[in-house]
Amino acid sequence: MRKAKNKLIKMPKLSHKEFKENLKTIASSWFLENGYKVDINNTHMLHKKEEWRHNIILKEVNEYIEEHSINLHKYFHNGLSSQALALNLIGPLKTRRDLSILIDVIYKDRKEKKPLIDDVKFEYEDRTVFNESKQHPTSIDITLFKDKTPKIFIECKLIEDGFGGCSQVPKRCKGDKNPISNFNLCYLHKKAQRKYWILMEEYGFLKELKTEKTCIFKEHYQFFREVLFSLKNNGLFVLLSDERNPIFHRNYKRTEIGLMETLLKYIPPKHKNKIISISIQDVVESIKKSGEHQSWIGKFENKYGL
Repeated sequence: MRKAKNKLIKMPKLSHKEFKENLKTIASSWFLENGYKVDINNTHMLHKKEEWRHNIILKEVNEYIEEHSINLHKYFHNGLSSQALALNLIGPLKTRRDLSILIDVIYKDRKEKKPLIDDVKFEYEDRTVFNESKQHPTSIDITLFKDKTPKIFIECKLIEDGFGGCSQVPKRCKGDKNPISNFNLCYLHKKAQRKYWILMEEYGFLKELKTEKTCIFKEHYQFFREVLFSLKNNGLFVLLSDERNPIFHRNYKRTEIGLMETLLKYIPPKHKNKIISISIQDVVESIKKSGEHQSWIGKFENKYGL
């Protein structure tokens, strides 16, 4: 199979729009080169949602998805789906029982002993953490387990321009007030009885947010939800992102720092070491160096223009 056209070089100086458009071209090329029918108006997407299996590189991962009834996102058939990327990259490490490669990347610069991770789950939920409804639970892209206990919680980003904002803005809440002095200003606390702000207080976030004029959940709801979820489980929160995307670690809103550096300012000092960033590129390099996954890792690089 020939390489996809318009391959992106490592760390190009692209805007987010340029990065996204280039990746669309790469996704389109990969689908067409494999003979898959694409949407006539969006060639980086498969023709039908039901054809989502063509967005996964290995048959064994497709079988794993079906066997475990993984809840697939609405646009899983999109070549730029971060959920599909997570399954394409980490799925084979699960099916081939080689999760140590991922652990090595996560703990590369950490002093503590690496945990003996023995399982991974995709789209992991625990509605009791925040008292959430069955319809709208916090769902973690990739969760690593030790002895059936969740230890590491990974959020995967590809072309996204940030973490998701609160769904209640602007429908039921304007998000224009900081709820730290009155949790009832938050619709989700007052009406839906979610425990987000209770846990924000429990883990010491209110002090870091006292000078904010508006609600931090308005734009960064997903980030704080997942960090709190990780802390409640005494685990690590890991962002797995593409280093070519300028949002998370470079030029967030035209500043010199990225979104992760911005959000870390709101994390109490005692929790900062529980938040980690790793890149898709780092994981790929670790997989290649292992020498155990040559049958598919080149296909992954081709699919995502690495």
